[in-house]
Amino acid sequence: MRILDEGNSLVFPHFENWKEVFSLLSQHLFSTPEECISFENCLQASSFDQAYKHFASYSIIAGGSESDKKAFQELFNELMEKHFKEKGISFEGIRFKLYMYWCHKEI
Repeated sequence: MRILDEGNSLVFPHFENWKEVFSLLSQHLFSTPEECISFENCLQASSFDQAYKHFASYSIIAGGSESDKKAFQELFNELMEKHFKEKGISFEGIRFKLYMYWCHKEI
């Protein structure tokens, strides 16, 4: 997941490890993930908490371990502080981009 701020892309890096895990599993079950389509959108949110709850509901985070959830919350708060609060940018929403990957089941 990437959050976009004035042309800058803020990546949640600790959630990129799925590619490595999937590649180990896919050797026997699935083809290599074919990249991808992406969607850019803007979440209209009136508060950081509302935005956090939206992103935390995504399965990659909601289905993660408690330590992953905590790490996401800490990183989210850090990014909001750095890229909105410290710069005095009013918060009306967050532009973000989602990437969808797909593969084929090996027969």
